[in-house]
Amino acid sequence: MAKESKTGYRFAGDIDIKQSLLISVTGQIIDIEKLIVEYNFYQSLHEHYMQCDLVIQDAVGLIDSLKGDSKNKLIGGFTGGEMFIIKFAVPGGKDIILSFALYELTDRSRVDEKIESYMLSGISVESYFSSVKKISRSYGPNKISAMVKSIVDEFVFSKEVKGLYNSYKGVTNSRLNKEVFVRDTSGLQKYIIPNMTVGETIELLSKEANNTKNIPFYRFYEDTVGFKFEDVNELIKQDFVKRFTYIPTIGNEVDNDQEDQYKDASKIIEYTVQKQSNILNNSQKGLFRSKTINLDILRKTKTETTFDYEKRHSDFNTLQKFKIPGSIDGDPVLYMMQSRTNHDQDSLFTTERPYPKKINQSVGLTQSYKSHIFNNVVDVVIPGDENLIVGNTIYLEIPVATTLNKKDGQQDKYLSGKYLITKIRHQMKEEQFFSYLECVKDTGIEI
Repeated sequence: MAKESKTGYRFAGDIDIKQSLLISVTGQIIDIEKLIVEYNFYQSLHEHYMQCDLVIQDAVGLIDSLKGDSKNKLIGGFTGGEMFIIKFAVPGGKDIILSFALYELTDRSRVDEKIESYMLSGISVESYFSSVKKISRSYGPNKISAMVKSIVDEFVFSKEVKGLYNSYKGVTNSRLNKEVFVRDTSGLQKYIIPNMTVGETIELLSKEANNTKNIPFYRFYEDTVGFKFEDVNELIKQDFVKRFTYIPTIGNEVDNDQEDQYKDASKIIEYTVQKQSNILNNSQKGLFRSKTINLDILRKTKTETTFDYEKRHSDFNTLQKFKIPGSIDGDPVLYMMQSRTNHDQDSLFTTERPYPKKINQSVGLTQSYKSHIFNNVVDVVIPGDENLIVGNTIYLEIPVATTLNKKDGQQDKYLSGKYLITKIRHQMKEEQFFSYLECVKDTGIEI
């Protein structure tokens, strides 16, 4: 892979990999950097763990070289219990170390007389340890954020995982460590978790969590820094970390000017619009109108709460300042839920110490908010930037492509603007480094 320039400036697309190690189930440590022709590392706001795909061209018989252990009845070869550790340099910062448990070998084929090609897929080690565990216990009364922190400490970034990372300190000459950040939630809750997986439990708590605005949108995910339980409301309030500009290529000219090399790091190589406002989808998902019917079985009563986007959209934390236009006549989207609202203030139920769920009060607002934020979805390819992580906000500057009026250099007000990164694929291939981003935003901008 290409190295950093001597001036200290990292040209767009360059990357400096220091280690690419495969550790077998029997403890073999093999440097496989020269065998890897393509690295792919994935982050997503919708996934709990980072994942990777490694495309291998093997002329040394890597699979056959993985030894077995007759004492423990291990036959050798690829078993799905191997570890992959990569360490690469970050200009002006600490080295990034990522570790994955390899779980699958696919697409194995002979590409030459003595060369095989195949792909190894991996997922964060924490997924291996947590996926086989179930939770059967009560939590609370406490904040949901405290419950999530407790679950992450015990089942995700656990003592067992930290012990494994410590054991590889001598191999990497660095300490493998991850940060855990949990955004505070509002209100006390109480739950009994009935033999659910760790992932299912975290998803349940993410949906049930509330914030002070009563418009919660919590996600649990992993990036290159560590694990985060974040409220999207807070993510989009951040200033954008970088501005990227799409500059159409003029003919086949290539400008090698040094100043243009600096601009390359902030250019958009290509973009694709996945979605640019879908009024039918927005209506079906409750963006514009909804009604929540809360059934109180113990009191044998019901309450109805209506949501109207026109009246409430100004309460949203947004990426752009405009509301989403449109509406479709007809019945509102209906949510029906069981409720114990105000039981904690009723002397009849005092001995039960009830902690009514908050989702009954926020479901309409939250569903509308999700549709609002994901109104526009754009995929962009940029020169590799390992400092970008999901949850960052960026500014995309895309010029008007076609128009009857002369508007050279003017931004496309519907595509340009501040975006939230929801997915990232960092790809290192053939001495080049690219980042593939899925970005979302609500509306256009004013020009």
